[in-house]
Amino acid sequence: MHELRLLPGGHYLLMSAPITTGVNLTGLSTFGPEEDIVGCVVQEVTPEGAKVWEWNILDHFDAVQDSTWPQIYPVDGKTVVDPFHCNSIDVEPNGDLLISARHMDSIFLVSRPSGVVLWKMGGAKFTKDDATYITVVDDPMTSFHRQHDVRLQPDGDISMFDDETAEPGPARGVVYDVVVGGGTGDGCGDAGAGASPGEAKVTWQYAGNATSGGAGSVRSTSTGGRVVGWGIGTPILTEVGQNGEKLVELAFPSGDISYRAVKVPSSAFDLDVLRMTAGK
Repeated sequence: MHELRLLPGGHYLLMSAPITTGVNLTGLSTFGPEEDIVGCVVQEVTPEGAKVWEWNILDHFDAVQDSTWPQIYPVDGKTVVDPFHCNSIDVEPNGDLLISARHMDSIFLVSRPSGVVLWKMGGAKFTKDDATYITVVDDPMTSFHRQHDVRLQPDGDISMFDDETAEPGPARGVVYDVVVGGGTGDGCGDAGAGASPGEAKVTWQYAGNATSGGAGSVRSTSTGGRVVGWGIGTPILTEVGQNGEKLVELAFPSGDISYRAVKVPSSAFDLDVLRMTAGK
């Protein structure tokens, strides 16, 4: 429900959350040996719906060792545990996938087509693939928590909305310069299993007034600024200029929320349609 990406060749990348039964979660909070969990599966499919590639988080991460903020939900009369909660996919030019997992407080780079996790940033250090671990250093807020909308920037930096849900906060839009271990240099490099650790440092941030309950986004604008969508919080969005100045701020008096806020040119809209559907 979180992500659908159209690839250059016409295929789609989509994210699903299948339920796996009878999983041993002993050691994770108060859960036991026979739990039902929400997973994370990424698929590439053709326009006709034929699957051409699949990645399953359970092959690469362990719920007990990797989850930092497991949540429970009622599904069909049963209680299920959500230890991972994948919520965004971005695509590198070479096809590798940058994935965000909110309940792991982590983002990670998945190699295509092998599916191996090349590096992991934030959260616990464990991976089944023995991936490079990227440590967040010199961050005014120590690290990110419960993040959304993780995106690779043209210069190799990584942006995200840091919700800080259930943390002191506040929520913020933040950009990290990521240096991968093993001598690969800046950006989402391809350091393999067992490579030396890497580091990530904040290059830009814009903080709100409180934590966000979920959702949210950060997107760059053509003029060098950014739009921060505050998700389940107030206001709904803030557009920030190149020098950090507030340009526009929008709130919904109704209390409605926005999952992501994306600035597009006015030419993307049909003004006649807008006028007919804007209501009174």
